Amino acid sequence: MKRILFIVYLLLLQTSYAQSSNKKEILYDENWNPIEAQLFRYKIKEKRFVYKLIENDTAYIGKIFLREEIGKITLDDKRTLLESLKSLTSKEVDSNKIIVINFFEKENSCLTSYRSDRKYKKLVSQNPKVEQFFVTEKGYMYQKKDVYEDTNNSIKELLFQYPFRCGNYIIIKTDGSFLRHLGEHHQDKILEKINEDW
Repeated sequence: MKRILFIVYLLLLQTSYAQSSNKKEILYDENWNPIEAQLFRYKIKEKRFVYKLIENDTAYIGKIFLREEIGKITLDDKRTLLESLKSLTSKEVDSNKIIVINFFEKENSCLTSYRSDRKYKKLVSQNPKVEQFFVTEKGYMYQKKDVYEDTNNSIKELLFQYPFRCGNYIIIKTDGSFLRHLGEHHQDKILEKINEDW
């Protein structure tokens, strides 16, 4: 509730400044399509989205970013993913398991804190239905054996095309259904979401 009130406050503040300074207000959705202020406000109330507001000399600019998404990958994409994971890890990946990929970009990465959560890693390893991977973007070589560099960008291009710096993950069920979360998160939520119906 506090977050919604803060968002409304920012938008009102932004609108009042825009009116007093005659600056334009330019708002974009998650795909960089221009949208109306009412739709912008509606979308940022959803937990699936976050936003950023900036001001330049001539305008106030707002952009929505996708935070969480549910969908389904094709069988071909799933095969490509399994082949990519096998190539990166030199391990056979069981297609009958739920796959969790934690993906980290180099800039402002918080990989160390996510990777070192022993309680979480132990709980995941004890679940025989789940196979988990820690993957970094191409050019980000993390010096631990359980972290794999996406050397040909196949994981990023297939699953993580939106730019978020710190802590991204995707859960892919055996039928190809996925839940992708971009940005910081609590790892115990991954365990909860694995068991949810989506």
